[in-house]
Amino acid sequence: MALEFPSPRNRSEMLGCLAKLGPFPMQLTRLAEYALRHPDVMAFASCSLIASSAGVSPSTVSRLAVVLGFPSVREFREIFREELRRMSRRH
Repeated sequence: MALEFPSPRNRSEMLGCLAKLGPFPMQLTRLAEYALRHPDVMAFASCSLIASSAGVSPSTVSRLAVVLGFPSVREFREIFREELRRMSRRH
């Protein structure tokens, strides 16, 4: 269940990818929903803190990154960092 197209570059594209790839197991769904609602945590928190905050295991964070086509959580988190940068420039 990995992407056969480019990894998402923002939360909007992530939502589209999730729709194309779903349905997901409950833990991945919970984390994806959490990620879309909490870009600040996704951008800067550790894997353990993200997992704890979303109510999933740390391995679920890695699994979601891989499912979305990212080589690691680090690259996955970059889409949230970039979005926060864009948001801060607008204000």
